[in-house]
Amino acid sequence: MRGARSEPSALERQVMDLLLAGPAPPFPDLRAQWASATVTRRVEPTEGLFVDLEVIPDAPRVSPPRFDLSDVHMEFEGLEGGGFAGSKKPVGSVRALIKFTSGAIGL
Repeated sequence: MRGARSEPSALERQVMDLLLAGPAPPFPDLRAQWASATVTRRVEPTEGLFVDLEVIPDAPRVSPPRFDLSDVHMEFEGLEGGGFAGSKKPVGSVRALIKFTSGAIGL
């Protein structure tokens, strides 16, 4: 686990860009939030990644304020079987990124 505030990694940017690619609301506001996001904590278990994010206070908020993007299957070069990713928005802004390899969830 790392606790220092940092910029999102290349993998984190790639995953979030895919998760937030939709043209309809709330995706434009979520992309604006993501553009201002910093990583406040990373937890890297054996076959997954959990990232806590913080966005600037004046970033646009979304409605409904609480929802999850989940069960998004992704293929990564060099990762057999792909993986799943999701993002949580508990208070109208991007708060977390979660990625599992398929081995981590027993597929």
